[in-house]
Amino acid sequence: MRIFASHNPNPTVREASSAGGIFSLLAAKVIKEDGVVYGVGFDQEWNIAYHRVEALGDLPRLYGSKYAFSQLGSTVASIEKDLKCGRRVLFSGTPCQAAAIKKRIGDNDNLLVVEVVCHGAPDHKYWQKYLMELCSKIKKDVNNIFSISFRDKRTGWKGYSFTITFKDGKTFSQVHDDNLYMRAFVNDLTVREGCFHCPFNILMDHKPTSPWVTFGESPKWHLKSITTSAPRW
Repeated sequence: MRIFASHNPNPTVREASSAGGIFSLLAAKVIKEDGVVYGVGFDQEWNIAYHRVEALGDLPRLYGSKYAFSQLGSTVASIEKDLKCGRRVLFSGTPCQAAAIKKRIGDNDNLLVVEVVCHGAPDHKYWQKYLMELCSKIKKDVNNIFSISFRDKRTGWKGYSFTITFKDGKTFSQVHDDNLYMRAFVNDLTVREGCFHCPFNILMDHKPTSPWVTFGESPKWHLKSITTSAPRW
């Protein structure tokens, strides 16, 4: 096991990321080697869902943390198919999801599992309800949303904001301490019950069958802490 502190040298990517922007570097490397990346983004209705990405231009949709739990759905079967075709695969998710992937796939040097140090994940229904009620309150249509950021750094790295940008150029933005959804999340009011009994909430004595990377973050220093057992990657 090796531990590093690092960040992406590209300031634009760091701004679009939650912390140091290291995921983007790993993902770009995999795609340049004809690999595939699986990570969490928004769908057309702004639900939080897993996406399969194999083009560099599509990677930004996976940048930044999304604070709600995303079901794996058909992701596992899709990963297995890509691996059987001999392609390299990067999967990024919460520790419980990473454990599920590693248990299902087993030993495969073409699979790189990237897990985040997890606070706990709100049930997706809270995110859906919050977004619908917020848009109704500010008289905006969900279909007119252009982008959503849970950690908009324009108000600072530590004093980040929850920001929605609409297609007409207008924005809704609140510092995270003032935002209802973020306050409920940080204070564990919307976190799923199982997260309070999670066996994956610490860095365990990993004896992995596949290369893996764990990300933490240090907003104060604009860094990502990296724990890895993937020297071949």
